[in-house]
This record gives sequence, C-alpha cells and structure tokens, in this order.
Amino acid sequence: PFVSQDAPRAAAAVAAWTPRFRHLPRPWTVLLAGGPIARIAFDETTIDRIADQAMTSARTVGGSLITVVGRRTPGRLRRRLAAGIAQATDLPSWSVGWPAPEPNPYPAVLAMGDRFLVSSDSASMIADACMTGKPVDLVRLPIADYLKRLSSRGLNLSLDARRRRRDREGRVPDALDRLRDALVAHHWMRPWDEMRDFLHGLDAKGLLAPDASDLARRIQTQELDAMAGRIAALVEAAEAARASDARPVVSRTPLGPSSLNSRAASS
Repeated sequence: PFVSQDAPRAAAAVAAWTPRFRHLPRPWTVLLAGGPIARIAFDETTIDRIADQAMTSARTVGGSLITVVGRRTPGRLRRRLAAGIAQATDLPSWSVGWPAPEPNPYPAVLAMGDRFLVSSDSASMIADACMTGKPVDLVRLPIADYLKRLSSRGLNLSLDARRRRRDREGRVPDALDRLRDALVAHHWMRPWDEMRDFLHGLDAKGLLAPDASDLARRIQTQELDAMAGRIAALVEAAEAARASDARPVVSRTPLGPSSLNSRAASS
C-alpha cells in the first residue's frame, strides 16, 4: 500500500518525543501490532504470542522495546499486551496507548526506531516499517483456510483462489488460470484480497531481507509514477472522448422544404 511521507510532521514528532525517549537504552526494537481481520483471528493466545516474540527479539539484540498498537487492536488485548511486556523487568520498555497522546508519537517511532517487528495482519504498518529502510521482521500469524468456511472457495471451487495459490507456487498458467484472468479483465469476476499474496510478495521482492535498505522506497516511487501515468492517460482519454462528443454532427441526409419546416416547428 501507498503510505504518506510527511517530513515536517515527522520532524516535529521527533523533536517532541526525543526527550521522553531519552531514558530508553539503544537499540530500539519497535513492535507494531494490529488487530483482527478476515481470516486472521486476534485473541489472548495471539497477543501472548506477539508479546513473546517481541520480547525474545528485543532481548537478542539488547536495548529497549517500544510497543505501538493500532485502532483495530481491541482494548482488552492492548492492555494485556502492555501488561505482559511490562512484567519483563529485565527489558526496558515503553508502550503507546490508544487513543495515542498528542503529538502522535507514531511518526517519531518510525523515524527513530532501529528495527521493527510487525504483526502480519497489517499491510499498512508493514509498509510503514519497510519504508524506514531499517530491518523489518514479522510476527507471522496463522491465516484461516477457506475449508473452514461454507463457500465455493472453501470447497476449492474458486478459480480465483486456485489461480492465486498456483501463482504463489510459481506454476505456469493453465487453461483455468487463463479463464480466471479473462474474467477479471472483463470485470466479470472480482479478485479477492489475499494476505498470503501480499506476504509472498514481500518475501519474493526481498523487502524483509536484512540488507533491504531503501528498496521499499524505490519500489513505492516506481509504483507511484506508474499510477500517475495511468491516471494521466485516463484523463487524456476522457478529454478526447468529450471533445469528440462536442463536435457538431452534420446530417448527410438532404433536407427538403418539408423537413426544414418540421424542424422549425419542433424548435
């Protein structure tokens, strides 16, 4: 996803929060935790797993653990996460509650964090972390299989689900895959959002590699440029269509006196 880059806002947040973070030893491991989405459950077991992986990761490198939750994080789980991390007396930590205090510390945390750990339910948080150019790792949460749903996708009858699965496996498109692509291209089938595709793309592009550096920024710049080009082409096409419609239409049928009188009467 495209994420905003507001340099003045980030600078103001860093200036406001630097004195408050001064007591935390470096490096800073920043945990970004989201919340429940379709096919990814968020419960006490999930939040405990996130807390355990975050604390283990921070202890490995030393320093401090900073926790940020999103608006999708249920209140009881936010409190459970903060309490669980606070019990680790050997690990300096700080947690951002919700609603976040003002000024919002999120831009400061993104700018000042040394490494990031993100729950795999939030594509936007993952993008935010990757755009920092710092090391990023994921808490990979289980994605429910469609077999647990009473749907054609659950019965493995979905051309879309089949196409996505085969693409992730690197298979050459077959006749059914090409049929699905044609249906989507003609707007006769709506492709579903699939978190597995997003996570697969992160791995395939190397965005989670230790040396990814500014790769996310370069990819997003290319995609923004491509999107701007597509929008410009659509605008030009629409303007050309309007100009064509605005041209006077000249009748090729000769008009006799009766036709002229009829038009004059109707006018």
